[in-house]
Amino acid sequence: MKQYAVIGLGRFGSTVARVLMDKGAEVIGVDRDKKRVEDIKDDISTAIQIETMDEESLRECGIEKVDAAIVCMGLDVEESILATTIVKKMGIQTVIARAGTSLHADILKMVGATEIVFPERDIGEKVAMKLVSPGLEELVEVGEELSLAEIEVKANTLAGRSLKNLGLFAKYKIRPIIIKKKVTYEKAGEVVEEEIRELPDPDYVVSEGDTLLVLGETRHVEAFVEKYVK
Repeated sequence: MKQYAVIGLGRFGSTVARVLMDKGAEVIGVDRDKKRVEDIKDDISTAIQIETMDEESLRECGIEKVDAAIVCMGLDVEESILATTIVKKMGIQTVIARAGTSLHADILKMVGATEIVFPERDIGEKVAMKLVSPGLEELVEVGEELSLAEIEVKANTLAGRSLKNLGLFAKYKIRPIIIKKKVTYEKAGEVVEEEIRELPDPDYVVSEGDTLLVLGETRHVEAFVEKYVK
């Protein structure tokens, strides 16, 4: 019987753990949150409340003997990076880690993740807000009270203003993760039509045609969209 460790039992992690159990695997699930552990303890082989960034605690759970570890705390960047580092250090060959951004994924690969998953790119509901806000490409819930929104900048109240001036950081407490900028130039003999900027600076001035990928509390993201995305 295959054995798996699921580190982080939020919405994504608990789903992974339960599916693995349904497929006949043995699953060790760990999380620092007592309620999450209680909610899943009857559904998987072993559920343990521990400090997930503590190597000794993870070893005591028997995690170093599993066939693969799945690190599911994609929204807690620091914790996911440290947990990935620890399980790789234990000698686990297959380490699958959840990432929230391309930059986050690159760091996870550097510390030993053998595979990266982006659940927020693959699942979630398109909401009715898109019907009344044509500039909103997609709004996806990626965790409890968190949403990821993709916004196309048209010739409206967004264009020509800096991210700081729009209040993303101070007023709405939304983090711009990526900006896709439409450009056309030749590089190494190929025509480049899109430029990606990760973790853009607050002084970045938004232009018509840009696509913003932002992450924040659902209520803050919705408030921003209601005000600026027409």
